[in-house]
Amino acid sequence: MRRRSILVAVPVAAFIVGILAQLVSDKFSSSLVNTSTRITIVTLVGLCLVVVILVVVITFDYAERVNQINDVAGAVERLSLQFGISVEFVADYPGENDGMTYERTRQLISSAQHSLVFVDYWTETANYREGEEQARARRNAYYGEILSQIELSARRNRDGAPFHRRIIQFPGLVDPDERVALSGDESFLGYTRQCLAYQEVWPRSTVVKICPPHVNMHFAVIDRRFVILPILTSSPRGGGLRRHGALIFEDRVGELVAKLMNIYAMLDAVALPLEERHMEQPPG
Repeated sequence: MRRRSILVAVPVAAFIVGILAQLVSDKFSSSLVNTSTRITIVTLVGLCLVVVILVVVITFDYAERVNQINDVAGAVERLSLQFGISVEFVADYPGENDGMTYERTRQLISSAQHSLVFVDYWTETANYREGEEQARARRNAYYGEILSQIELSARRNRDGAPFHRRIIQFPGLVDPDERVALSGDESFLGYTRQCLAYQEVWPRSTVVKICPPHVNMHFAVIDRRFVILPILTSSPRGGGLRRHGALIFEDRVGELVAKLMNIYAMLDAVALPLEERHMEQPPG
């Protein structure tokens, strides 16, 4: 349709400008205007004709491109609605975006009404202690938001499964009485210790457990609707994890959420309650 409009608009514009050019040429064809001046005027009129045609073409072509982009966006949105899932990628890299995955996740947690479910694979890391101030601040705010939501859920006197649930997979944990050390990450330790304190008075609001590793992944499920899958790598030279970003899924149908909650249930069946002794340095 747009192409046909261009095919019509260009000849019309050329015709109109051609008439104007003829009028201008007749006006200045008298002996009062010398030949060089007439040539200059006609050249300028020709340039105006070219400019007008270009403007018409660009305007119609730009509108067509915008329509094409809108059509693609509409198709993606229709597919998203049809299959019931959409995804957002949040990049996390040094600079302005450092710690952005924590900030975006915190925003979703702040609106949670029903549940917060986390599965971790524990890795000792020094990255968080040495990271940029902005990343540390965003990470601390993330854990602070979780604790705030636990407090709010306690006031709602909810029934059923605890509002906040976290399972930490710890490599090397075999014996239930074995001492492990969730040490070295003060932000995480402060958060888990506060969870244990809340668990004593609000058992329906929070539970944190530990188990041997069975799934080499981290994930979070918020309100059984939003899924956060962080993108992490570990250095072969040590130093712990590096966070590159996260995929955030909105699952309106619930199939992805159901699969991840099945994984949580599998881990929960073999998990042990987290205790203060798990966060102490083992005797040397």
